[in-house]
Amino acid sequence: MTDEKKLKVLEDARKLLSEPTSWTKCAMARTMGGIKCGERDPEAVCWCSLGAMVRVTDYLESDVITELQKSCGGSVMAWNDEEGRTHEEVLDAFDRAIEAVRYRVENKQ
Repeated sequence: MTDEKKLKVLEDARKLLSEPTSWTKCAMARTMGGIKCGERDPEAVCWCSLGAMVRVTDYLESDVITELQKSCGGSVMAWNDEEGRTHEEVLDAFDRAIEAVRYRVENKQ
């Protein structure tokens, strides 16, 4: 996946998670009633970090996941679901990943 495409996935996923009510833990996605569902389910209203990236692309490649892993320090799913993890920390991790990829795009690295 090109850095330009990675950037779009990361930015779109961050936008999807922009409100605290649009983020969840311990499920890829949930309905308004809090029931676990698929990431692309039309009833989904909130997503975990990985689920949001799946939702915004037709095919999620591992190299875009790696970009977020770098900014959260390990497994995206485990990190997202850690006790005490906050919505603000999730957005900060996306911001760091976006910044790193944007730098490469702008500097052709």
